Amino acid sequence: MWRTPPRVGTRCLQLSLLVGGMLAGGCETITVTEPPVAPSAQLIVGMRTERVEALLGPAEAVSRGAGADYVEETWIYQIEHPPVYRTIVAEMQDVPWVDPITGEMKTLQEPVTDQQRLDRRETITLVFRYGQLMTIDREVDEHRSFSR
Repeated sequence: MWRTPPRVGTRCLQLSLLVGGMLAGGCETITVTEPPVAPSAQLIVGMRTERVEALLGPAEAVSRGAGADYVEETWIYQIEHPPVYRTIVAEMQDVPWVDPITGEMKTLQEPVTDQQRLDRRETITLVFRYGQLMTIDREVDEHRSFSR
């Protein structure tokens, strides 16, 4: 009498064929590298002045003030980020073409790309009280320009 194999055996066979096929076919590993984290992004309220200076270096401008019950310092950093270039659609242009069925002259809209340069300047203002970071204020100025 003919007997069908049990389902468990069939699934194990299918799984082993699948894994064997993957191993025989080879695998490609793609490594995606994340951009490094900017030191200014690592600032946290409560840090000590020594840790901030280790991250960002000496401040470009320091102003000291004293209140009735605290000692305060304001540090200012100007960070020039490297320019970023990207290709974007700058405009659309009419391109003539002939309809192959009717022979009629028509126009199509096609994109015209251009290289865009993005310059970023970041101003970071840090306020310390008794050597501990109390506030972080970031201001980013962006300038976009084209090659033409």
